[in-house]
Amino acid sequence: MSNQKTKKRERWRAIFEEWSSSGLSQRGFCEERKIRFSTFCYWRRQLREEICEDESPSPFIPVEVKPPGRSRCPSHYEVRLEDGVRIRVPSDFESESLARLIGLLRGE
Repeated sequence: MSNQKTKKRERWRAIFEEWSSSGLSQRGFCEERKIRFSTFCYWRRQLREEICEDESPSPFIPVEVKPPGRSRCPSHYEVRLEDGVRIRVPSDFESESLARLIGLLRGE
C-alpha cells in the first residue's frame, strides 16, 4: 500500500475514533465536522474490520430466564451481575423502584 493511502487510512481511522468518543450520531458528527456523510459511510465500510477489532466489548450480558417452579407467580426475581453479586427483588416490587435501583447501581 502506498504511503499516501496509508496516511489517508490513518486519518480516517482517527476520525472514527473521534466519532466513537464524541457521543454524536454519525450524521451529527459529520455535520459538525463538515464531512460528507456518504464519504464517512464509504470509509466506515472500508475500515469496518479494523474498527470492529478495536471496539470495546458489548455492554450487554447474556440473561437466562428460568421458568418459575411449582408456583405460577414467583415470589422474587433474582439478578446476577458479572462480578457475582446477586440481587433479589420481590415479585411485587414496583417497576419504578426497580428502575431507580438499577440506575443507582450503575452510578447514574
